[in-house]
Amino acid sequence: MESLKIEQKSPTKCCNLNYSLFTCFYQDIFSFFVNKIKRVIDKDIIMNTLFSCRTAAERYSFSQAYFRKLIAEQKVAFHKFGRSVRFYKSDLDAHFEAKRGV
Repeated sequence: MESLKIEQKSPTKCCNLNYSLFTCFYQDIFSFFVNKIKRVIDKDIIMNTLFSCRTAAERYSFSQAYFRKLIAEQKVAFHKFGRSVRFYKSDLDAHFEAKRGV
């Protein structure tokens, strides 16, 4: 019994060259848009990063006492998780933009 030999042709050696170029073109477009969507999602995740008082103070070059004062006077939106207090980056940016505009 003889075994059947199946030849696999590479896309460049295929007799249907237009089809392979067509699929490569659309794969490139697809990967471009997938990467673009990933960048938008990553940017959204970065915009909604949570900061503690310490990390917010380091990031924005203020003292921790300043952020505790903002919490006490409720001048900025904050979120409590148990005993810890966190700020969203977008909330802090909005607060500082409002202060800059005054």
